[in-house]
Amino acid sequence: MQIHTTGIGDITVHAIEDGHFHREPTVMFPDSDPAVWAEGWPGLGEDGLRISLGCFLLTTPDGHVLVDTGIGANAAAVGGVGGQLPQALEALGVETGDISAVVHTHLHADHICGNLGADGRVLFGDASFHVHEAEWAFWSSTDHPAGDTIRGLFTPVVETGRVHTLTGSADVTSRIS
Repeated sequence: MQIHTTGIGDITVHAIEDGHFHREPTVMFPDSDPAVWAEGWPGLGEDGLRISLGCFLLTTPDGHVLVDTGIGANAAAVGGVGGQLPQALEALGVETGDISAVVHTHLHADHICGNLGADGRVLFGDASFHVHEAEWAFWSSTDHPAGDTIRGLFTPVVETGRVHTLTGSADVTSRIS
C-alpha cells in the first residue's frame, strides 16, 4: 500500500494505492518498442511492469470525499493484490463511515470494487455516490459484454438508494464541483 499526499488550497489530496498487478509492458502497451523496455524502466521488475490501482481521498473542511474506490479484493482476478483501501483510510485516521461522498469517474471494476467489503456490503455508511448519467446508462445496457459484471458489482451500491446521477457539472460538496 502506498499513499501520496499533497495540498490544493484547503483541500488535502491523498492518492491511495488500493492494489497492484504486474504485466509484461508490451502486453499493456502493445504499440511500444520492446527495446525501450529492455533499457529498464521505473517499476519494471522480473514480474513485469507494476500497475497501480487506486483512488483519491479528498479531505476538505466539510469532510472526506473519495474519487473512485479501487479494485478491492477483485485484484486477485487479474493476478494482483488489492483491497487495501480500508487499511489506507485507517492509516490516515479516517473511518469508512467518515466518507460523505464517493465520486466515480467511470464504472470499470478497478474503480468501483472497493465500494464493497469482503462480505459484499457497501463500506461507506451514509455516503452519497455520484456517477455521470451517461456512464450508468451505458453500463445499465445489456448490449455490452461486461454489462452483467459491472451491474453485479454496482447493484449493491444502487440498492442503498444513495446513487446520484450527474450531467454536466455539479457540486458534490460546497468545495468540490
